Amino acid sequence: MGNTDFITMYDQVMPELPKCPAALIDKQMLNVWIKFCHETQAWTYDLTAINIMDGVQEYRLDGLQPSYSQIDSLVTVVLQDVTIEPGTGYTMANREMAIWLINEPGADVTAGLEIQVALRPSRTATYIDTRLYEDWEEQIAKGVMAILMKMPGKAWSDQVMGNRYDREFRDTIAKARIQQTRGGMNKRIVARAPRAYRW
Repeated sequence: MGNTDFITMYDQVMPELPKCPAALIDKQMLNVWIKFCHETQAWTYDLTAINIMDGVQEYRLDGLQPSYSQIDSLVTVVLQDVTIEPGTGYTMANREMAIWLINEPGADVTAGLEIQVALRPSRTATYIDTRLYEDWEEQIAKGVMAILMKMPGKAWSDQVMGNRYDREFRDTIAKARIQQTRGGMNKRIVARAPRAYRW
């Protein structure tokens, strides 16, 4: 997984934000990426499969995702090739990002627990996953400019354009949610009878 520095976006935002300090732009780039990732769950990552141990129900998730990210939420949990659901198959054990299996395992299973998570940048991040960046760079830039342009009394203030970019960014979040729901496929979803499956 490659990564791209946030400042790569400077060429998109700086021409429309005259005299805006780079540090302020950096701060809002991070905030907008965090908001985007949290609200869309567009940045997904398959954690290293976890070994199941007989009688053990709690398994920690920390230390497995990229260092510049943190886990935002669980997307899919697969136990021995069967997708399990929150509440009936597992719960989050505590604030330490540990998963608690509802049913106690009866045997050791190598790589028996597979988890896909949604990530967001950590508060100290200065870069983002390259594919995510390439997919959403222009829209994230609009989100950044929307926030900064709506600041009153600045050399870069522009309420009209700020409101326009804000609407476009919000539309992007809605579109990204739909795309994520479709599993990245550009087609309508067809509902089928439940069965054990894995994307």
